[in-house]
Parts: sequence; structure tokens; C-alpha cells
Amino acid sequence: MARTTMLPEKFLHEVWAQQLFRTSYLESNEGHRVTVIDPGKPNSDTGPDFLDARVQIGDTLYAGDVEIHRTLEEWTAHLHQQDPRYNKVILHVVMHANEESSETTAESGRKIPTLILEKFLIEPVRSVWRKSIHGEREKRLNRIPCYGKNKSVDYPIKINWINTLGSRRMELKMRIMRNRLHELASPDNFDLREPAARYGEFPFRGNIDEVPPPVRPPSTDDLRRKDAWEQLLYESIAEALGYSKNQFPFRRLSALVTFPRLREIPESAREALLFHMAGFLDADLEDSYQMQLRETVRNQKIKIKQTPMNATEWQFFRLRPQNFPTLRISALASIAGKMAERPVLEWLLSTVKNPGSSPREKLKNIREYFSVPAKGYWMNHYTFGKKTARGFSLLVGKSRIDEITINVFIPFLFLYARTYRDIGLRSNTESLYTKIPAPSKNAVTRKIDDELIIDNKHTSNAQIYQGKIQLYKFYCREGRCDECEIGKVVFV
Repeated sequence: MARTTMLPEKFLHEVWAQQLFRTSYLESNEGHRVTVIDPGKPNSDTGPDFLDARVQIGDTLYAGDVEIHRTLEEWTAHLHQQDPRYNKVILHVVMHANEESSETTAESGRKIPTLILEKFLIEPVRSVWRKSIHGEREKRLNRIPCYGKNKSVDYPIKINWINTLGSRRMELKMRIMRNRLHELASPDNFDLREPAARYGEFPFRGNIDEVPPPVRPPSTDDLRRKDAWEQLLYESIAEALGYSKNQFPFRRLSALVTFPRLREIPESAREALLFHMAGFLDADLEDSYQMQLRETVRNQKIKIKQTPMNATEWQFFRLRPQNFPTLRISALASIAGKMAERPVLEWLLSTVKNPGSSPREKLKNIREYFSVPAKGYWMNHYTFGKKTARGFSLLVGKSRIDEITINVFIPFLFLYARTYRDIGLRSNTESLYTKIPAPSKNAVTRKIDDELIIDNKHTSNAQIYQGKIQLYKFYCREGRCDECEIGKVVFV
């Protein structure tokens, strides 16, 4: 026990991530067979340690989160039983548990299965520790497979392949949007209800990728419903405002408070309704602006059909204040207002198809339309009750709008052009895609530039940028060199 309590949690995370234990036959503390389908993605923010895991426990396949501790008692010591963020935990993984240890219970009252790792270690803890350190070091030092060998590949081959992958990545984004459009346009979904939850349980039938089709698939006429397209665009913008850490909460919020709902209520009530459904007006309020928003919801007598979210679903940890979800929710209210007052579909289509406007001018118009200046309370606050000394001039500025254009408007317009067979719209969208400047480098694009020796002087556009991400995520990281045009030259 003493040794267990000295183990760093980072080590336990690596043991789980690398599955450094006997996986052939695992059994929960409750006596059920456990099979790890997917250990989940490490979470560097507050909340459970691994997200979106898939674990079969007994005859049921669970999708949700995993929490890691040294001992079973740490669950209650950390007060997770009082925190709604841990309601989606499907497995509590601990290294050690006393015979007197209590069961794990979520804030919702649900009992959570426990896996005690020390029962299934095939080597002493010291050896497992050594392996985890080695595995972590390998991940840090990992290079793309052709690193040091791709100098022989002609530069045009590299750029043409990355350009092709940029088109494929946009196709992937378009398919994701198409799937959501089918949900929104389904005859069974005229109320634009919330999409199916990503967390829960379902019978295991051998193929976890099988998703049952809609009961009644949408017809061609259904897919041309204007309200479905407007809701799709609104949801996609909301998700993009969340960056990576708050994408899913924003998606939930935009499905709970739909665009038609925002359009039908007064402008002064839109921000209030969004903050209410986001869960920021439920607690004991001390901030005067929060109280004002809550009074607005009451005075407008807005009918609330759904249960609001919990404020703990939103991530603030390791975010710069200007990226806090509170500022982004206010921005979403402003953007929804613009979309309602100046019909967004007609405006976006006419702007992109305008023959007298260059791609640069079109991008400028998009920036002006979707720019959100800070006003009122949010000029000098980054969350409720927290002032900023410097203040804000913009809630959504040029660089964020450019990223939304790349990740939302471009695939949306491609999908619209395909659905309506509009060749002119497709041509103009392609031109815009290849002329948008690339966003600032991230870890992936920097890695590809350095290790593939890419010169950005003449290739710094959005399509090339997206192609680099597609290359790394779908080829380099997966070891699919035999399917990569660069790999085919290097590894002949």
C-alpha cells in the first residue's frame, strides 16, 4: 500500500494508455469480464483522465470516460462523487484496493465498475515503470517513417500529394456535415432535436462501427429544407467557436437552443437563453450581470422544454481568457442575431458566387459579416465576476473567422453545391479554398514541414495546410507508407 501511494499518476496513465498488463482476461472488481476496445484519449484538462473510451463489461459495450487512481479511496478523496463531470465515467481503474474499500459511485448515483490493475500485472511494478518510461520517450522522439530518407523525393511529388490530401480532408469534413444534415432533414426530426448522445451503453454485436440507419431516410426534398441548412451552419459555427476543448459542449448547446428558437425570441433575450441553457445561471448568483440575464429569461417568459447543461461541462483550464467559453457563448448570440437579421444562406451564397469579386474580396466580406466586437459587460470581463485589466475589443476576430471559413464555410458550400448540383458555386468555393492564407502553424504542420522538408514560400494556403494534417494523421501516424505517394518512392 505504501509503495502504491508513492506511484505518480502519470505512470498509471501510461500503464493504461500502453495497456501494460495482461489484457487477455481482465475481470472487474464486481466479477465481470472486461475487454478494452479503446482505452480512450488522454485528457490534459480538468475532468476524467481518458475520454471517449470503449470498454466491454460483461455482455455490454460501454462508451464513455475512464478515471485512473492509485487507490480506490482517491475517488471520494477527490470529491468525484459530487462532480457531474465524472457522470460519464464507465470504468474506474486503480492500482490497488483494500479489502474494506467502498464501491465507486457517480454524482448521478450510478455505480461505476472498478478494475484493479495490480491483479493483472505480468511483471513487477518496477519493470512496468521502466517500460512505460521507454514508451513515453519513444512517443516524444517519434519521427515520421520516411524522416531522413525523403530528400530523394522530387518536390513536386510532395506538394501535389499534399494538395490532393487537402481535397480529401475537405471531403471528409463535408461527409461529417452531410451525416448531420441527414439527421436534421429526416422526416422524424422536423423539430431539429438534439443528436444522439455519444455516451451510453448498447448491446455488443461484434462490430462497434456499425450504426443503425435512420428509420426514415430523408428524401431529396427533405435535404433541401432551408431550416435544416441554417441549423447545420449554426451548429457548425458554434462547434468551431469551441476550439478543441469545448467543441462538444458547444455542439450540445446549439442543438438545445436551435437557430429557429433564437430567431423567434427578442434580440435582448438571445444571450440570456444561451447562458441559461449552458448552465451558467443555475447556481447561487452573486454577479449582477448573471442575475440580469436570469431575470431576462423570466421576464420574457421563455418556455424551457429541455434540461439545461451543467456549467462543469465547460472547460476553462489551460485556456487563454480570450478563448473562454463565456466569451464564445456571447459571440454565438451575436452571430445568430446577424444570421437572423440578414438571411445568412442567401448572403453567403451570393457573396461566394459574385463574379465581380476576387477570392481576397470575398474573404474580406466574410470577415466583416462574422466579426463580433466586444460590447457591454464583455468588454472588460472574461467570465462572470472576473474583470480583465486590458479589456477586449473583439470576441471573434480575423484569424478565428479565417479558421471558421476553412473548417465550416468551405465544406458547407461544397456540400450545398453537390446537393443542388451547382457547378458555379463549386468552382467559386474551390477558388476560395486555394486562395485563403494558411492559419498559423500547429504542432502537426510544423512537424511535416521540418521532417518532410517543405518550403512554405509558395504553398502557404489553406488546402496545403489541411493536406499536411491529413498526411500526418491518416498516413504517417498510421504507418500507411505503402499507400502514400511519398512513401512509394522512398520505400520501393
